Amino acid sequence: MVERGFEVVAWREEGGTECVRLAVPETATLASVHELAARELQVPKGPWSCFVSGLPWDERCEFGARGVDAPNSAERTPVAKLAWRPGSQSLALRHADDPAPVRLVVAREIEPGELRVLDRGPSPEPQPAPQDDAGAELGDEDDEHEPGEEEQALGQWLARMVRFAENEPELKAPAMALATFGGDEFRGLSLPEALPLFTGDDSEMHFLLWAMLDFARPGEETVAMRYSKRWRSKGDALERAVLDRLVDSRLELIEIVECGRDGLGTVRWPLEPHRRAQQVQLGSDALPRGLWAAARLIALDDEVQLLPGVLDFPTREARELADERLRAARARSGLEWALFTKRDGHVFHRVAREAALSAALARIGVV
Repeated sequence: MVERGFEVVAWREEGGTECVRLAVPETATLASVHELAARELQVPKGPWSCFVSGLPWDERCEFGARGVDAPNSAERTPVAKLAWRPGSQSLALRHADDPAPVRLVVAREIEPGELRVLDRGPSPEPQPAPQDDAGAELGDEDDEHEPGEEEQALGQWLARMVRFAENEPELKAPAMALATFGGDEFRGLSLPEALPLFTGDDSEMHFLLWAMLDFARPGEETVAMRYSKRWRSKGDALERAVLDRLVDSRLELIEIVECGRDGLGTVRWPLEPHRRAQQVQLGSDALPRGLWAAARLIALDDEVQLLPGVLDFPTREARELADERLRAARARSGLEWALFTKRDGHVFHRVAREAALSAALARIGVV
């Protein structure tokens, strides 16, 4: 197979006016790319961390400090594992306490070659923060949010489990998981090849969580169960309790009944009308009433929160399709809703894709 290459632009977000352009072969390691960019931009040496923007690898990972929470060590992590797509992914690199992080962006695909500096130029102009219709900057509430102990523990477990899963068969060779998740259209694809077929901004994270927490190969436990057996003893009592809740979590179909300005809303379960409505931290105060969504809920710090990876059913047609197909699938399984959604949570994605396709065809007059 012919190796691909990428042009990567690197610059300091603060305190710098210069950027460098790097030639990056597909098999280059993340550490080697960062080391070259850091050297050219005169970034201080020291332990550093990397934040990858873009799903499904949207986790904070510690690299550089050898032996500290760095499975597969950064120097052996190929750039290709990040499923970069030119122009759509970026990396933020922080060196120790340096206040000026480095941003790496894939500019375009180029002819393959060695990792090297191409040229230098002025750094891009800073982009203004996105604004909503009222003109207020988005994300202010997130900046002010101080995660509690249980929320911090969840983030640590998730990040470590993602890295553990990279070498587990469900994600290292994901053909069976992808075919189960998406059906025949996904059969035989690699994860990068399957990404364009996912539906919705969060559905790649939805697949990642489902593949770790719910999907089991024949005769085997889930990735999450194996991870918990191996590593839960490393946590204290509070952390172990959070991990147990994560492993036991399942997808549920919720309906937004009310959404408050603080992001705390009321939800109900349209497929399980006997359950009482509940307050949930939705993470947004702009969700419309009546919206249906497939979401994974977890109790953290005295409130129920949504995990990443939420699938929306925003239209009446999508809701009707979800109601019909999910009820039929559960009836065929013979399971109660809690067991059905834990075992067959991938059905949510199939219904969401079918609803999105139907809506797209209707817009162009095909149906």
